[in-house]
Amino acid sequence: MDLNSATTTHPITTTKNGNLTAVGNSNYTFVLPTPLLIAIVVIVGGLALFPVVHLLLNSKKMLEFKRNSFLSKLTDKFQKPRILESDEFLHQRNLDQLITIGNQAENMHGEKFGNSEFTAFVKIKSYIHRSMGEYTGLDDVLDMLTAAIGAQNSFLTIEGGESRHCSSTQQQLYKLVNNLLAEELDASEFTQQVNQKLAELLPQLKTEEGKIALQAYTTEICKVAQTPLGLRLLLLFKRYHFDDFSVLRSVNNTINDLKNEDLLNLDSLLLLVMVKYDIFEKLGPIIGVSDEYNRPETYAKILQYIGLKEKHEDAYQKFQAFLLLMKKWETYCKTVANVRQKYDPQQYRLPKNFTTVIPATDLYERYKDSLPLTTSVPSKSAPVTKVDPIVVVQTVAAEKAVAAVE
Repeated sequence: MDLNSATTTHPITTTKNGNLTAVGNSNYTFVLPTPLLIAIVVIVGGLALFPVVHLLLNSKKMLEFKRNSFLSKLTDKFQKPRILESDEFLHQRNLDQLITIGNQAENMHGEKFGNSEFTAFVKIKSYIHRSMGEYTGLDDVLDMLTAAIGAQNSFLTIEGGESRHCSSTQQQLYKLVNNLLAEELDASEFTQQVNQKLAELLPQLKTEEGKIALQAYTTEICKVAQTPLGLRLLLLFKRYHFDDFSVLRSVNNTINDLKNEDLLNLDSLLLLVMVKYDIFEKLGPIIGVSDEYNRPETYAKILQYIGLKEKHEDAYQKFQAFLLLMKKWETYCKTVANVRQKYDPQQYRLPKNFTTVIPATDLYERYKDSLPLTTSVPSKSAPVTKVDPIVVVQTVAAEKAVAAVE
């Protein structure tokens, strides 16, 4: 029989001795050794079945089957108990979130917040927010100083009117303003009474110059009333007999010159303050600097903060988003820490992911004191003792490593 010219209608035929197999149809026939054909079929079939087998082996049912198998139960009797399946689920779920958020935080920090000046700004802002040491109460001081500089032109007009236009009629309005300031009225009521008194006094004035002066005075008084802290500042200026409002312009000029200074060099800023210390010393009690901190170093720190804020305020808005991301990270980390804390490695068989290193842990340690900056109002209550999630995570990992060695 000529094997190369066989034209059988069967797709596969075998020779008499079983060592060769003809594969083909009526037109074409290929002859292959039978063992080779069998090997090809086995390999192709194995490749086709591999995904299915792999899926089955890794399915939850298969996992449960393995855990509940006789061999597994028998083995468990001679080993430490497993952790609760629900805890293992929670741990993995939060760990996945930590990995995702941690990578995002690392990328965000690397792009924007590595600048040494910006780092110093965040650190000082954190100190001010928490009223630490020489930064105690400095947030209120900065608000008052900012308000005073913002209203400097109004204060100059008010002071000029009271000192240069002193007729008995005009002094009636000045006296009323002083009385209303002492009563600490709200801005709307204060403004209403001042305008009412102005309307009463204007017809009594004989010169146009006197009328214009009193109207200008009233306009600036009402403008100050609408400014945050404006009336409070005006009251304090009067109580401390502060009548040279031109010094506010000098302070403002000093602040404007900060862009040319090395803001990380406090010594150079200290020299800047000492040149005009008479001004700062007199202004200090009015804007709320206590006697204890009414010294050049305090004003150097104030100037440093103002200068850094001017340069890095835009970046700080983006930093707020970074801090919010780290607060989310902290929440997930606490859950992971709490789960790990429940299980002593000496007593339980822990999953491998209990020793997984969590991304961005170093960033959390670096900025955890800045996390309260994401809230608008600082907490004045006593600090609450709480478990540091990082400490727990690191401790559990270390204990598990020791247990493995033992």
